[in-house]
Amino acid sequence: MANEVRQLARGSSEAVNEITRVLKENSALVLRTTEAMQRVVEQGHTSQTSVQEIESIVNEILQGAQSVSHSIERLTLEPA
Repeated sequence: MANEVRQLARGSSEAVNEITRVLKENSALVLRTTEAMQRVVEQGHTSQTSVQEIESIVNEILQGAQSVSHSIERLTLEPA
């Protein structure tokens, strides 16, 4: 009987150790996942900023092109 109790205690101890190991692994995985998600959010903000900068540059180019187009139009309409 005492031998069975020792075997149960050993089995319980091993189970507790295994549960502890799994919980530590899960905690580490959650931490890595959280960090990865934070990097994705940061990259999203960086991409958004880049897109806004590109949009601004394209708008400036468009305005410049429209200005050149109007200038050419005026030159072609002026009597020679």
